[in-house]
Amino acid sequence: MLQFKQVEEYMIYRKLPRNLRQRITDYYEHRYQGKMFDEKSILGELNECLREVSSTALAFLEQLSIGDRRLVSSNAAVGSVVEWCS
Repeated sequence: MLQFKQVEEYMIYRKLPRNLRQRITDYYEHRYQGKMFDEKSILGELNECLREVSSTALAFLEQLSIGDRRLVSSNAAVGSVVEWCS
């Protein structure tokens, strides 16, 4: 979410204490609970190939447990996707 990025930059600019910055960050994480990104807008900026592959990967990851997600090699997946969509 662009707004949160601006909040982070503001906190650094104003030199807020680290513990206060962490409390504000925790608030945003709790408030938006993983919805801090405009996923539709982000995916809309990708070319068609990357958008389709990303959507497929997201659907696959949603079906995995958190432990299983750690087993997925994101580096290998990203490399093959970039090569395939080039």
